[in-house]
Amino acid sequence: MTLTEQELKLANLDNLTRLWQAMGTNSQVLSEHKAFLSRSWPYRFWHEQAAVIQGRQVSQPPGKLNNLPTLPGNTVIPVWPSLNGAHKSLEQALIDADYIHSLELLAMALTVSEGIGNKTGKAEKHNEAGELRLITCASQDEIKRWTQIGSGAFGYEIDVKVVQALAEDSKARVILAYEDRQPVATALLFHSHYKNAGITGIHQLGVAEKYRGRGIARRLMSALLTQSAADTDFFCLQASIMGKGLYLSLGFKELFLINNYRKAP
Repeated sequence: MTLTEQELKLANLDNLTRLWQAMGTNSQVLSEHKAFLSRSWPYRFWHEQAAVIQGRQVSQPPGKLNNLPTLPGNTVIPVWPSLNGAHKSLEQALIDADYIHSLELLAMALTVSEGIGNKTGKAEKHNEAGELRLITCASQDEIKRWTQIGSGAFGYEIDVKVVQALAEDSKARVILAYEDRQPVATALLFHSHYKNAGITGIHQLGVAEKYRGRGIARRLMSALLTQSAADTDFFCLQASIMGKGLYLSLGFKELFLINNYRKAP
C-alpha cells in the first residue's frame, strides 16, 4: 500500500484527530463543518475540515477565529500548514488574542514496506539494561499506574477517566513498559485507516524521569515497531524536539510542524 507525501500528511492528522475524538469531545457546526472541543485532557480545539477534505486543504478555516474569545482557559489550538498559507493568519490571530505558543511538534511517519528490521536491530545493540516487558493496561490499577507515570513524564496532569475510555476502545492500546518489575515508561497506540491504508499512531511515549538516560525510549520504540509492523502499513507520530533524533534514527521521515497555542487559564 502506498500513499503520496500529501496523503501521508493527511493520514497523520487524521489519526491524531480521531484519537482526540476518542478521548471525548463536544462538537458544534462552524462554517458548514464540525468543530471539536475536548471535554478535558488533552484540551484541544480543532476543525474537522483538517482531516476530511483530502488533498485540498490541510488547515483550519478562518471561521474558527470567531470562537477564540469564548473558549475555556487552557484550551490548546494546534496549527498545521495549509496549502494556501491560511495557517499564518490563524497564528497571528491567536497571538493577537493573547494565546501563548506552548509547544512545537514535528509530524513524522515511517513506511513499513521500506523495512524496520535493520533499524530496530541496530538500536537493540545499544541496550544498557535488560529487556522491557510490555503490558496492555486493562485493570484500574494498571490504568492508574500508567496515568501517574505519564503525568510525571510529560509534566502535566492526565485525566485517568480519559485513559480508562481509551483502554476500552478497540482501536487503542494503552501500554505500560516494565524493567526489572518496575513500571518505567508509557505509550499509546491508536489505529486508523486512510485510503485503505492501515495507520498506527504512536502517542504519549514517555519515560519516568528517574529512568531516563538508559535507552528505554529507544528500546520501547523498537519493541512497538517490531510488534505492530505486521498489522499496519504506516506508523505516524508527532515528535518533540527532544525525541526527533530518536525517531529519525529509526527511519521516520519529517512531514510538517504543528505549533500549539494555549489560552491563558
